Amino acid sequence: MFGKTAKTNIVLVVMATLFASSLFTMAPGAGGEGSLSEEIPALFRVLFDHQVAYTAGDTIDGVEVADFDPDHPGLEIVSVDRNLKVVESYYQNGSWISQTIWQSQGQMLTPAVGDLIPHHPGE
Repeated sequence: MFGKTAKTNIVLVVMATLFASSLFTMAPGAGGEGSLSEEIPALFRVLFDHQVAYTAGDTIDGVEVADFDPDHPGLEIVSVDRNLKVVESYYQNGSWISQTIWQSQGQMLTPAVGDLIPHHPGE
């Protein structure tokens, strides 16, 4: 579905029923022939709403969903990509906001979220 050599726009698809169903809806006019929503089997389109949270300029190597940022209520998405960025995406006031929270000097493959400092807010 995604070519390694082409500049790939990877879409983070969040299954609304699993991750705060009241926050995610299908954007008006989204989808269309050849889009990701066209490739999702009809059964899943009935069970889950989806929305684009972040589109990267290159391949996304890893994604983690957790409540790691105490400044935003609910779950956030952290992703790492081939541009050496760590990006946080969160839902606020009816839309997705994505921001680079770290720029690495080398490739990262999989983000990990955990409570490393228990007395500090967030995971």
